[in-house]
Amino acid sequence: MTEIKGRSLSRLEEYYKFRNTYRVYTGFYLYGQFSEPWTAHIMFDVLKKIIHRHPELYNQIFDKETVDKKGNKKVTFEIAPVDSFKLSDVLEIVQDDKLENLEDAINFCNEIMFDKGFDFNLKNKPLWKIFLVNSKNVLFYTEHMVSDGTSGGNVFRELKSEYNNLISSTNYDISSSGDAEYLDKIIYSTGADSRVPVVSTDLYPCKPSTAYMISLLYKE
Repeated sequence: MTEIKGRSLSRLEEYYKFRNTYRVYTGFYLYGQFSEPWTAHIMFDVLKKIIHRHPELYNQIFDKETVDKKGNKKVTFEIAPVDSFKLSDVLEIVQDDKLENLEDAINFCNEIMFDKGFDFNLKNKPLWKIFLVNSKNVLFYTEHMVSDGTSGGNVFRELKSEYNNLISSTNYDISSSGDAEYLDKIIYSTGADSRVPVVSTDLYPCKPSTAYMISLLYKE
């Protein structure tokens, strides 16, 4: 297994981690309805391409214990790629006629995830999940450290683009007959080309003060 060196959290990532520690979760949903049905087979082939393009989709937050010059132990946090994960770790297929409208579908997912948030320190699960509801409704649930609303919208654009490319391929099987098999397949495994996400302040050089971050949390 290739080991990729992690990096320290940015100030903004530390803020989201701090919120999660005190159960002020920062996950959110984005919803998309497609005109054509999805299967686990299609989702596997599409997501595999998207995940490998975007390190945010295969990284996790891990505790890191360090020792200073005086021998005092200190726990900090770092972001680093997970070892691997299966399709079933990031995809849940839901078939329920009662969930035909958006409100019912979101309420269903809220019952599962909203009061739980995401678990950190897991070597086999990233910080996002997709609910495929009745084959055409896709809910992308993610931790804010992974994505914001605009970036989440880009995920849907990539889903649509890769889906269209895939089903237009000659002899591509769009049936759901092999769904169970694909759910159990490894969709990502850390390799030499894996990397950690770019630090947000590398793109926009702004470092909010600790006092400002605490004030934001207080207002929540």
